[in-house]
Amino acid sequence: MSVSLIPPFISSGESLAPQMSLILAIILTSEFTMLMIYASGGSGLKKVLSKSGNMRWLYRSSGSIIFLLSIWMVLD
Repeated sequence: MSVSLIPPFISSGESLAPQMSLILAIILTSEFTMLMIYASGGSGLKKVLSKSGNMRWLYRSSGSIIFLLSIWMVLD
C-alpha cells in the first residue's frame, strides 16, 4: 500500500494504525502543553499589567519601538 501523505519515518511495512496513533498522541500532548503554557503566560501577564505603572510602561516602550522602526524604514 502506497500513501503519499504519511511522513517518511513511518514504516510502510508495518501496520499504520499503531504508528499513526503514536504520532497523534505526541501531537495532542505537545499541543496541550503549549496551550497550557500560553494560558499561564497570559494569566501572569494580566497580573503584571494590572498594576498602575506597568501599562503605561508597555505603551511607551511599544510606541518607542514603532517610532524607531518608522525612522529605520525612512532611512532605508
